[in-house]
Amino acid sequence: RLTVTFDLVASDNYLYAVYDPATYANIPFRFAGPKRAGLAANYRIPLSDTRAVRIFGKVENLFDQNYFEGGFRTPPILALGGLQFEF
Repeated sequence: RLTVTFDLVASDNYLYAVYDPATYANIPFRFAGPKRAGLAANYRIPLSDTRAVRIFGKVENLFDQNYFEGGFRTPPILALGGLQFEF
């Protein structure tokens, strides 16, 4: 009935070309690599042989790390949840 998952993504620094309008050129810029964790869980409650209710939730960027993807800052910690009816 209960499922829990944890994921971790970690990488080293990387270079990304950032456009500079003053020189009309792409300038390489070094960004810190992402170190991000996520946690998800769901719980399924059977109501009958063919019906059930599932409660779920997920947290991304669990440790609220500040990192960039493609030169853009990513969102801080983010959580979502929901309820699903199976019939």
